[in-house]
Amino acid sequence: MKVLDVGCGWGSFCKYAAGKYNMEVVGINVSKEQADLGMGLCKGLNVDIKLQDYRNLPYERNFDRIVSVGMFEHVGYKNYKVFMKTIHRLLKDNGLIWKYN
Repeated sequence: MKVLDVGCGWGSFCKYAAGKYNMEVVGINVSKEQADLGMGLCKGLNVDIKLQDYRNLPYERNFDRIVSVGMFEHVGYKNYKVFMKTIHRLLKDNGLIWKYN
């Protein structure tokens, strides 16, 4: 299963999903410090943490699951539509999104 963690922070969810469930995880974050530390924490796991804005992801219908933990409120209500359209573009037809704030 391929999972995208939008706003992955320090990579805790990425590490958990890849380590416990053997998932392939892509984490994205706009904080260089967090992305760098996250890659260190996930070393040796099937995790790729990128310094990137969710709106600029090149993937199309590539993820089985997309999670966003504690990040959605930072998107701002004016960008909710863009966020949801982007997630829809990235999610496979039978995929699921999970948001937790």
